Amino acid sequence: MEKLLQVQMIEISYQQYKVLIYTDHQYTVESADNLRLYKRVYVDDSWDRYSNVSNLAILVKHGEDEVASAILCDTGVFTGLSESSFIIEESVLYICAGNKLYYLNIPDLTLKWTGQVDYVTNFSVQKLEDDLLVHGELEIIRITKLGEIKWRFGGHDIWVNIDGFPVITILYDWIKLVDYQSNCYSIGFDGNIISKKGENYTTAVIYSYDKIIGSAKLEAGDFSMGGLFGYFTPTQTYFEQIQQHAQKFLNTNGQNLKEWQALRLNIQLENGLFLLPIGGITIEDSEELPEAPKRIDLAGVDTKIIEDFIIENPPKVFVEYPWEAISIDKKLAFEDMLYKEIYSSGSIVDYLRSHSTNTILKGAKVSAFCININSSQVLFEIQSKKIDQRFALIAFKKSDRDGTRLLTDIKLFDDFDEFKYLKMYPDRNEWVQLNL
Repeated sequence: MEKLLQVQMIEISYQQYKVLIYTDHQYTVESADNLRLYKRVYVDDSWDRYSNVSNLAILVKHGEDEVASAILCDTGVFTGLSESSFIIEESVLYICAGNKLYYLNIPDLTLKWTGQVDYVTNFSVQKLEDDLLVHGELEIIRITKLGEIKWRFGGHDIWVNIDGFPVITILYDWIKLVDYQSNCYSIGFDGNIISKKGENYTTAVIYSYDKIIGSAKLEAGDFSMGGLFGYFTPTQTYFEQIQQHAQKFLNTNGQNLKEWQALRLNIQLENGLFLLPIGGITIEDSEELPEAPKRIDLAGVDTKIIEDFIIENPPKVFVEYPWEAISIDKKLAFEDMLYKEIYSSGSIVDYLRSHSTNTILKGAKVSAFCININSSQVLFEIQSKKIDQRFALIAFKKSDRDGTRLLTDIKLFDDFDEFKYLKMYPDRNEWVQLNL
């Protein structure tokens, strides 16, 4: 099942305030015996006001001073409090409670708007362009910040998945949904269905450094050579900064290879996984036909990655908590830190030399893959002529001297499956045991 990790209390720093959100199941409406009193009490009057089940409490503090307090006493099925239960945008707290969504002003917690969104319960809320996207049990709902519902989308089953697939993934210009039976849907930001997925493809976002230059629906090509291809949909950034390089690379048969590689292109799948196409990336963009459809080709992608996350339908789950996918910003930063350590001199090189690993990654292509958010460990996909393994687990620590990150340990894995069984799953099991 998709993990909306429940917690007892969440603390957020917003502007000069500290916002605390927690559950207060001991609170009873209009009782004189409540241990905690709240300045504002919001009660669902459409049902028995004494049968509320959510009881979400919110405190706003400035330093040690309490500025405002409120409790949301709502009906409907309560699914617990998680980091996905709310967002804060432009001094407004948008929070799910039971089957309702509340808009509360920060810092005074006055009610801006509330209303029932899903009939049963709301699991999460997130930003979608200038609106909000609510994950309900029965429907996926797009709602404005004024409380106007733009559209609702229902699948063949409820929006809970027992196989571990994310129910909602917002991509560059569409939304991927997976229901209880693992049926996959592609819908546009307008709520209209694009497809009920049955094809062996996945949507990817293409970056140059941290700028999105386009998207593509990637399919397996020459599988034995790790080939992927798909029609490329460019952004304005592509036309302004990349197109001329792509056309030159194509027309000169790659004579400007260093110039092309300097663009630092990255391909991220819809599940957050970044590909490492060791054979390169090509965008077919003709100077003679600039308006013609464009195609992107990748070579040398790990065939196990293609099989598990593109060909298999539905695809396998990428990572499990406490391991998470990374953003493009973090990917670039981790790779920069690793390259710096590989080619630096000093105590860390001495450390690596003593462990016979100082030269292992020199000359290798590396791509940050995922991170353990509870430690300093980062998994990298690698390609090196010196070693056969395809993945390297790197541990970093901060230097006591200047705060920079230093490489402290390397562990190699033959493939991603070996990493999952020897590291990711044990980490998951350990985290579960600690939180029982």
